[in-house]
Amino acid sequence: MKNHLIFLLTIILFGEPHKIQVKERTTAIVVEKIFPQPPLNESIRYKKNNYHIKSIENFDKDGSLNSVSFLKSEGWLGYKREEFSRIRDFFEAFDLKPKLECQIIGKNLMKINADTIAYDSLNSQRRIIYYFKKKDHKWLFILKF
Repeated sequence: MKNHLIFLLTIILFGEPHKIQVKERTTAIVVEKIFPQPPLNESIRYKKNNYHIKSIENFDKDGSLNSVSFLKSEGWLGYKREEFSRIRDFFEAFDLKPKLECQIIGKNLMKINADTIAYDSLNSQRRIIYYFKKKDHKWLFILKF
């Protein structure tokens, strides 16, 4: 609890960059109201919208991509680190980065690799950050740290 309070005070009061170790990033797309809602285990409800999960990336302690799972119509399709190098242009084909470095740099700003992004909300007790793709609120990203 004390660490959470220090973390929040550092961000809010001083605006000092604070590096966080991301364990998981979930990518989801908004489900339009005219389409049937996906099952609960494949969706996320956030701010009165339903989002369909597209992928879940897992990272190790240094921020390297350890595994990734994609939700397809036939179920989850997973890849481990050993398989990344065997598939030609794996990262480009799935729009992934081999490493993720994240810092909180202000009250509503964070830096992911070289991109500065405004996050939507940060829950330090649950250790979750919600943010949207730049200029496109259809894509929701959830970082667990």
